[in-house]
Amino acid sequence: MNLPTNVDAERFVLGSILLQDGLYLQAASQLLPEDFSLEKHRRIFARMSELRERGEKIDRITVANELMRLNQLEACDGLTYLVSLDDGLPQIPNLDSYVDIVRQDSGRRKIIYAAQGITNKAMLREETPEKLIADATTTLRDLYQEKRGKAETAEEIIAEAGGVEAFFRKKPGIACPWRKLDAVIAGWKPGSLIVVAARPSMGKTTFAMNAAWGMATRNIPTNFYSAEMEAQELLYRQLSCLSGMLYDDVASGEHSKDERAALNAALAEITARPLRIIEASGQNVMSIRSHAERTKERSGLGFLVFDYLGMFRVDEKNRTHELGSIAREFKLMARSLGIPVMLLVQLNREAERRSDHRPQLADLRDSGEIEEHADLVMLLHRPGYYVKDQPDLKLAAEVNVAKNRNGATTVVDLLYRGERFRFEQEESEPR
Repeated sequence: MNLPTNVDAERFVLGSILLQDGLYLQAASQLLPEDFSLEKHRRIFARMSELRERGEKIDRITVANELMRLNQLEACDGLTYLVSLDDGLPQIPNLDSYVDIVRQDSGRRKIIYAAQGITNKAMLREETPEKLIADATTTLRDLYQEKRGKAETAEEIIAEAGGVEAFFRKKPGIACPWRKLDAVIAGWKPGSLIVVAARPSMGKTTFAMNAAWGMATRNIPTNFYSAEMEAQELLYRQLSCLSGMLYDDVASGEHSKDERAALNAALAEITARPLRIIEASGQNVMSIRSHAERTKERSGLGFLVFDYLGMFRVDEKNRTHELGSIAREFKLMARSLGIPVMLLVQLNREAERRSDHRPQLADLRDSGEIEEHADLVMLLHRPGYYVKDQPDLKLAAEVNVAKNRNGATTVVDLLYRGERFRFEQEESEPR
C-alpha cells in the first residue's frame, strides 16, 4: 500500500524557503520536520529550523554547511540536491498550497498508522471493545488538535494574532446576563473554563441555565449537557422562567386560555433560539467532546454547559485524581473548540461547618484540584437558605468570584427567585 505523499510539494516548500528565507515562518506555522515523508526532507527542514532559532540566514550554503556539520549532507544527496529543490518551481511560488498539501498528507499518514495500531490491538483480543474505542477516540482527538509550529518569539506571537493592531486590540468576552457580574469578569471568554460551584440547593443549574439562555438570546449556539435532569424537566424550568408561571403549573398539563397563550409565546421564543438541551447521563468526557465537535462543525457552537462534575463515574479510591483529570479535559475542550465552557461542581461539606455557611475556594480541593484548571471560579451562596427567620434574606444571592484569571475577585449580589428559576439583578437595577 502506497502511503499518501507528494514529494514535489515537499520539494517546493523547501525550495521556496531556500530562495526567500522570510517564507520559513509561513511554513513553520503549519509544519514540523516529521510532516515530510522523505527522511532527507525532514533533515533539511530541521536544519532550517535550527538556523532560524540562532538568527542565521537560511539559504543553500548555510543549510549545506549545517548538514555537513552533522554528517548528514551525503544522506541528503549533497549540495546538488539542495540546488535542485526549486526545479520546476513557478516564478511566483504558491507556498500556502504546497504547505497545505504536505500537511494534509502527513495527517492522512498519521491516521493510517493510528488505525493500524488499533487494528493490531483488536486482533490480539487483549483489550475490551470499550477500551479500544476509548483509545482510538483519544488518539484521533490528539491528532485533531495537534499544535504545529507553535508561536514562541514575540514576532511569531504577534503574527499569529493577526498583526500589531490586532495584538493590542481589546478582546472582551461575551456579555453575561447580569450587568454587575459582567463588570467584574468582562464576559465569558472564548477558550476559558468557567467553574460554578456550590452546595446543593443553591441554584447551580438555574444559574447555568440563565447563563446559557443569555447566550442563546444573542443567537450564539449553546449546548446544555445535563447528567442529572431530564431534558423535559429543564425545558419546563425554562418555560416557567419565561412565562412567569410556576413549575408545577407548567408541568400540570391543565392550563387556562391565558396560561396556554403565555406558554405558547415562551415556547416560540425558546424554539427560535439556538439552545440545545442534551441528556448526558452515563456519558464520559470524550463522548461529550465528540458531540460538541460535531455540533460545531454542522451548525456552530459558541457556549457549552455541563451539569455537573459529580455525575461522572469515578473510582472512589482515586476520586480526587480522576475528577481533576476530568476538569482538565473540559479545559482542553474549551481551548480546542475556542468557546467558553461552564462546568458545574458540587462543593464538599466544609461550608456546612462554618457559622455563616459561606463557601470558600478551598472547598474545591476535594474535587480534584479543579481550581488549577479553571480560568474563572464562581461560588454561589444563598444566606436565606440557612436563615429562615429573616425575610430580607429570602431573595439574597451571592456570587463570589473567587478566581478570575487576570481580573478582580469580589462578591456580586443578585436576587434569586427560585419559584421562577431566575437569578436577577437587584430590584433597583435594570434586568
